[in-house]
Amino acid sequence: MEQGFLKRESAVLTDGIGQGLQDAVTTTWTDFQQAKKDFTSNPVAATATFLENHWQDAVVGAAITIANPRGWANAALMAYATRGLWTSTASAVYQAGDSNADMGKVTGDLRKTVSHEGSAFLSSMPLALAGGMVGKSTANAVFGKDMGAIDMLTGKVTSAEVKANLWNVADTIKPPKLKLLVTDIDGTMGPFTDYFAPAIRENVAKISAQQQIPELEVYQKIGGVMDKYRTHDYPWSLEQSGLLERFKMTPEQFTKSVVEPFWKVMDERRGELLKPFDGVPQTLDTLHANGVRIIARTDAPYFIGLARLHTMDLASRMDEFYAMDTPHPNPASFSDPSLIESGKKRVADFMNADKPFALTEVLPKSQEKPHLGNLQERMNDLGVRRSQTAMFGDSRIKDGGLAEAAGIKFFYAKFGAHPAAEYQDIFAKLSSGKESGPATSLPDTMAAPRKVYPPIYRTAASYSEVLDLLNPKRDWGAIRSGIADNALVVPSFKPLAAYSLPVDHQENK
Repeated sequence: MEQGFLKRESAVLTDGIGQGLQDAVTTTWTDFQQAKKDFTSNPVAATATFLENHWQDAVVGAAITIANPRGWANAALMAYATRGLWTSTASAVYQAGDSNADMGKVTGDLRKTVSHEGSAFLSSMPLALAGGMVGKSTANAVFGKDMGAIDMLTGKVTSAEVKANLWNVADTIKPPKLKLLVTDIDGTMGPFTDYFAPAIRENVAKISAQQQIPELEVYQKIGGVMDKYRTHDYPWSLEQSGLLERFKMTPEQFTKSVVEPFWKVMDERRGELLKPFDGVPQTLDTLHANGVRIIARTDAPYFIGLARLHTMDLASRMDEFYAMDTPHPNPASFSDPSLIESGKKRVADFMNADKPFALTEVLPKSQEKPHLGNLQERMNDLGVRRSQTAMFGDSRIKDGGLAEAAGIKFFYAKFGAHPAAEYQDIFAKLSSGKESGPATSLPDTMAAPRKVYPPIYRTAASYSEVLDLLNPKRDWGAIRSGIADNALVVPSFKPLAAYSLPVDHQENK
């Protein structure tokens, strides 16, 4: 008895499903041949008829992938969409269990169901696939790569991310004008090396002649301190260099005859030689006239960054200014505690200068570029998008790294990145003493950034090139890249579930 039951079931399933699939393929092929003839004779009418009969497949296929381009939800939808096949198969198996059932009728009914479902599936395939690809590309653009509406409902994608994605699409197609410029100072708006290198050379020569020691030794002792504290403007570079012990002076003598003359020369040469690059003031004025907010961000100590802005007459052209803190060193790092006083006074005097900024802040050393610092918060507060913001700087690693972290355009100020060969020689001499500097209390985060070169939006020959962003042109390369990232998706068979969703399909395939 049991064997007969299994044989009946096997026969129903084999004949009904197998022959039904054959019928579906035959019917679809016949329809295809007829459609081919219709298209040849009247392509417009044939295309219109096909779209009229199957546009629902494209719409529902797109809806499926917009809702969820992956996962169990699509599998469940496919199971639901093919429910007619499963219910008919289950019914046929149940009827085959009855020894009195008309096996020919049971098999024929299943064959008809499979044929109908199969031909509907195959005829809906082209537009369901096309709709699924369009839906997935739309979901990629709106919700993020391989994300869908269900991910937003479950909290995997936030409304802010969707808003940002939509703005990104709009801004790629029609680039917005610049609203926020973040700019470095040294080597970007003015040639720091043009005054620093001559001043340090003059100071070293004077100290060497007065104390009868080799110039290279002076370079190395001072440079060792500057290297350890990551700034050429460290106000205790001389006091912590070991030159006091080398000269066998009292702290008072050293301060009066070495330290004070040293910084006096540095300040005098800054006033004489530091000028902004050609076109910088005019460019800043034009940006302001067009409503662009300007943020100066430098890794120099705040006190000297402020002084350099004033020297170049650029301070009043900055809306915001952010630079590094200069924490007082540990008194134990001096041979005499009184040696800290001259540097403290120097910092305090410079910090008393006028600060004509809407906002300004001294940042901790741990927030040296490429650390974002407070840039993201400022962009959020100002309501500017990444596409409306640019970074201008002469360091591909630090300025470029900041731009990459913020997702903004990076203008590489190559015109200020490479000082004259004679100046490079001076900096090389200072750097040769990097192993001889004192121990510091700088945080571990002060490790030098890795030499990874982020992408450059433009290598600028002059500062004025940023003005091009006031009337930006479409970047067809970015548009093509966006299409490649979002629209060129692999066809998925999951949207084929659209063919039997509860929509009215016309009988004419």
